Order: sequence, then structure tokens, then C-alpha cells
Amino acid sequence: MRGMSDLREKFEDYFANGQNASEACKTHMDYLEMTTEFNLEAVLANASVNPKMRTVQHWYDVWRKANLGHRSGPEMITVIN
Repeated sequence: MRGMSDLREKFEDYFANGQNASEACKTHMDYLEMTTEFNLEAVLANASVNPKMRTVQHWYDVWRKANLGHRSGPEMITVIN
């Protein structure tokens, strides 16, 4: 299942470049339109090429927590001595 792993890495690159989940989805759709023989119905229906928004949002949440830390709570604050 390397294909889904590659796709997730592609989205993690979008996130690392400052995009949130919805921006990454838009960028990815633009990429698909430019690089493939674009068939809207086939692309929209194929989650291994065009993941669902909730999948991308999950990837973003996991990536954000791992790379930027927590959004709130005691874990967000780091005390430097």
C-alpha cells in the first residue's frame, strides 16, 4: 500500500509549506489537473489519488501536533529555565 503512503507524504509536504488541510486539497486538485489525463469523475471517485477532506484533515492534525505541538492546554506551554 505504498501509494497511500506516497500520497500522505505529498500532503505533508503541502503542510510543511504552510498550507492547511483545505488549501492542500485545492493545491492537490490543481496538481492533478495539470499532471494527469484529467477525468473529473474518475479523480473525484478515487480516494487513492484524491483523498477525502476528512482524511486530509486527520493527516493535517497528526502532522501539526508532531511538528508544531499542541494547540491548547498545558502541553502548549514550555517553561525554559
